Amino acid sequence: SKSILRSGGSLDSPGVTKARSVTTLSELILVPWLFLAFVLSCFLLGGVNGQSAALAVVPCVLVGLCVAFITYHYRQGDTAEVVLGVLCLTAVMIGLVVGAYSVLRSLNEYHRLSKGASYFNVLPTESADSKLDASTLDFTNNTLLDKQRAYGFIDAAELLPTTYCVAPVSNGETNSDNRIHYWAAGTDCCESRGNFQCGAAGDPSAHGAIVLPKNFQQADGFAKAVRGAEHAYGLTASDSFLLVRWTRDPVSRRNGFWTSAISLFIVFAGVYLIICVMIG
Repeated sequence: SKSILRSGGSLDSPGVTKARSVTTLSELILVPWLFLAFVLSCFLLGGVNGQSAALAVVPCVLVGLCVAFITYHYRQGDTAEVVLGVLCLTAVMIGLVVGAYSVLRSLNEYHRLSKGASYFNVLPTESADSKLDASTLDFTNNTLLDKQRAYGFIDAAELLPTTYCVAPVSNGETNSDNRIHYWAAGTDCCESRGNFQCGAAGDPSAHGAIVLPKNFQQADGFAKAVRGAEHAYGLTASDSFLLVRWTRDPVSRRNGFWTSAISLFIVFAGVYLIICVMIG
């Protein structure tokens, strides 16, 4: 049998000696799978380091090489090589789709949270000025959400009206100036007054938070919701308040994005390996 990685004319052509190879089947199975593993590794490395766009160039180059490989061997009449090329091209395309999905769904957020600082035993009365570099916050055990003073602002100007919800993070005591440094926030998870259900608001054991990205911090809808809470409840937001997503264990949630991406890659790599074995 002919090794499928060798090129050339038909084995029946004059002067051509048939090459013996015991790796033909293993090549047909392993080479496409290695292509998929390589592409997924590129997205994993790029996503973790925030350079997924740059490393996505590698799979695009592989697509071009696979197409050239298939075209050349199709003209040569090398059926085995054409099958190999098609399997490799399919592997690269699957890797592109799965990798891009994982970057958008998990790895971008994992990168954002990993490059930020984590603070523990944070008091809700502490100024947010010293926590502006934070990505995760673990508050003291007596910290809670003041869901009774939650406020929802509905932006009717949007095509699909969104309710921007905020609730003050409190220690249950009344401050002299009612100044709020941290606000739990979310969209479409509260009523205009109260019934705040964003994140882990319904979990009494939750005392942690993930700091929302800058585009959320600067969103006009959330700014109006905070101002609405100030006027409705006589509160005062600090000049550098932070919007957070309330969660039970922010560090575990951050690590969960990594675990989710790895699990997805392993599943698709395993399924494609089975497909290659069946075809081979």
